[in-house]
Amino acid sequence: MNESTRSTALGLIPLGTGSDFARTFGWKNDPCEAVERVARGLLFFLF
Repeated sequence: MNESTRSTALGLIPLGTGSDFARTFGWKNDPCEAVERVARGLLFFLF
C-alpha cells in the first residue's frame, strides 16, 4: 500500500466543562450524540 492510499480515522467524544474543541465544530457537549456521530462515520477534515 503506498502512502497516498492510507487513511486514519479518529473518533472524538468531547467531555468536560469547557469543550472548546466541540464548540469549534458546533457540536453539543453530549457524549451520546458524539457516539452516534462516530458510529455513523461523519467526517470532519482537520488540516
